[in-house]
Amino acid sequence: MIDKLADADEPISLEPMNKFPIVRDLIVDRSRLFNDLKRVKAWIPIDGTYELGPGPSLTQREQERLYPLSRCTGCGCCLEACPQYTQTNKFVGAAVISQARLFNAHPVGAN
Repeated sequence: MIDKLADADEPISLEPMNKFPIVRDLIVDRSRLFNDLKRVKAWIPIDGTYELGPGPSLTQREQERLYPLSRCTGCGCCLEACPQYTQTNKFVGAAVISQARLFNAHPVGAN
């Protein structure tokens, strides 16, 4: 296996994300991302914790279309790369928009 870091021609520097407030070292406060998810209600509201039975079926094509949206881990890297997402504006960014799209496109969330 080739060690990519050892093969680097230039020094590699690690820096914290600059779109989020720094907590310490490389740790940033991503609470704005999570608050934006709450603000747009990027989830499917279901009352209770009882057995709901099987949900509505999605076709293979629908599953393939929605799968990329479901892969978001909430890391914030897309927000870090986005020139429209800044600490001073209220734009929610791709992570929040993708989650809202995912759940709005699901048959349960579309109702």
